[in-house]
Amino acid sequence: MFKEKCAICHSLDNALARFDPTESWEKVVARQRSKAPFWISSDDAKTITQFLETRDKAVSAGRPDLLPEAMATRQSLIVVEPAARLHENVSESRFNTANATYAANELLLSGVPFFEKITQLGLPTDKELVSITSEEAYWFSRYVLSSLGLESGLGIHLRQSRRMILQAEEEGIPVEEFYAKFLERVGERTGLDSPPPGMYPIFVEFASGEPELTELPDFGDYGTLRWNPQKFDKTITPAALGQSLYQEALWAEYFFSSKHGENLLGNDAVEGYIGSMVVAAAASKMHYLRAEGIYDGKELGGVNPFGYEAKLLYYPHQIMVELAYPDEAPPRPASYRVIDSSSRLFDQASLLLGTSEFYRFSDPKIEDNWDAVFGSPAEGALFPPEPHNTAKGLTGVVLKNIVAMHFDPVRQTLVSTWANGERGTKISSVDAGMTLLALANVYNAFHDDEDLKQGAAKTLERQANFLSEYMQLPDGGFVESYDIETSIYEKVPRTLASQAMAIRGLLAAYQVTENSSYLESALSSLNFMNESLWSSSAKMYRSAEGAELSRYSPLDVASALAALREVVLVKQDNEALKKFRQFFLAAVKKNGLQMAELESTGETMGSVRDVMTPDSDGDGVRKPQFAGGKFGVAPVLAGRIEVSTP
Repeated sequence: MFKEKCAICHSLDNALARFDPTESWEKVVARQRSKAPFWISSDDAKTITQFLETRDKAVSAGRPDLLPEAMATRQSLIVVEPAARLHENVSESRFNTANATYAANELLLSGVPFFEKITQLGLPTDKELVSITSEEAYWFSRYVLSSLGLESGLGIHLRQSRRMILQAEEEGIPVEEFYAKFLERVGERTGLDSPPPGMYPIFVEFASGEPELTELPDFGDYGTLRWNPQKFDKTITPAALGQSLYQEALWAEYFFSSKHGENLLGNDAVEGYIGSMVVAAAASKMHYLRAEGIYDGKELGGVNPFGYEAKLLYYPHQIMVELAYPDEAPPRPASYRVIDSSSRLFDQASLLLGTSEFYRFSDPKIEDNWDAVFGSPAEGALFPPEPHNTAKGLTGVVLKNIVAMHFDPVRQTLVSTWANGERGTKISSVDAGMTLLALANVYNAFHDDEDLKQGAAKTLERQANFLSEYMQLPDGGFVESYDIETSIYEKVPRTLASQAMAIRGLLAAYQVTENSSYLESALSSLNFMNESLWSSSAKMYRSAEGAELSRYSPLDVASALAALREVVLVKQDNEALKKFRQFFLAAVKKNGLQMAELESTGETMGSVRDVMTPDSDGDGVRKPQFAGGKFGVAPVLAGRIEVSTP
């Protein structure tokens, strides 16, 4: 009782210390209870008083385990109950890195950039839509960036990256010294004198993990925000790496969009510092992909990107990493082992999306504020130009592999899998849509490489043609998958994700080619979504045809929001904008996809009453301490939610 009630607002040291030793514990407890009677009942006060009086006797009798110092070391055992529980609609809390980072990326694009565009277009807005686009989508995306990349520990620490180890060797110093010097340099160039303690930047993300906190959180100390490592799936997938790389590039573009102070990097000191850590992680991730993570069918190794001619060096679907645990250092990779050697189209498209976006961000040929991040240290740059060239090389490798391994020259379409030297025979709408999005990104980013640009455009047109001609039924809905060997589509209920990803991809293809048939195909699918999937009572799209209980992953929800967003921008469609608002409110907030939130999106932490109120702003999204787990959960997206959609 004492731990539960008296350690939530201050440490146990303070709770056990009386300013006036002659004052009775009864008076102390009564005074503290008067500040929060809703939290400590009169019966609670009696129990706590009795404990403290008994404790005094125990300490006097020589019980050191009850001294304040010993009690303080056990603060991590404090549990806040009974309010700490998952949202009732969360059926799976596990954080899936690929799905969640994809969703976070679409949320970022649905935030401030979307708000600015709909304002310029003169489209009608209301208070809720303004809040969603100018605040919530932005911050929910940023929560994922910070929680995953800087707090959770769900991956390999930046200090253990091969790139950083080689840089330390070049300078002839230990890697821990090099890393400390790097952090010092980042602080100098961004103007952040005191970065948040406990930061744990990762460069290779694991596939999944439970986002449950392992001690009471102090949101000013990242070291208290680690997730439970015993519940990590320590496999590496290209989809997770690619979507995380895309996330890092998008956020770096934002963090370095302006300078502050006397030519300091970043919009402000904090954003400059976080942006620098994000770029360092992205550069090390690409170094891993170039030098360690590519597979020849027998072993993992490196590739020379600029001499590569699709010789079946590729990125396998799953790699298991074994960790070693050195003293006074983060865990390091001891070995890597391929456990699924297949190539998946979604994986490769995710990598293509990430490498092409980093190429755009680091492009020195376009004059912008981002240029100051790369170059000579003497001129204030934090990173050499090398990551830009790495991004180009990797983009070429992945694009060549997509064509060599996944493209069927007879049917003129990509297929979803390649395994044991043979292409599969099926292509899914989700995979086709994601690949179109990635190919369009390559086309837009590589203004200075005609071969890559036209190679992407050619593949994009072929895939968009096949998707709209063979995978869309007369009612506008896209099938789940199509078998090119039998020319038969999968006869199962069509899902929201298939429609949304197809729309997202076709609209990206339309913007590249200006082929109006792609736009018409996308709008026809949106009409199918509205007529066959929309639940008026739930104010949500069903997850599949006929689903009265809908099950949504972050990808399902984010792809639908992205499809609606792009339709709004292309057609200035007010109905699509209305559904964007309704679906965001229902899926992301009301029904638990966003598991927790912080002050930036409405929670207040100031007074005792604020701290002890699970949902300060009453929007359905709780503070982390009250959103599940023993000590709380990170403010990230749930693995899956279930919602009644009659």
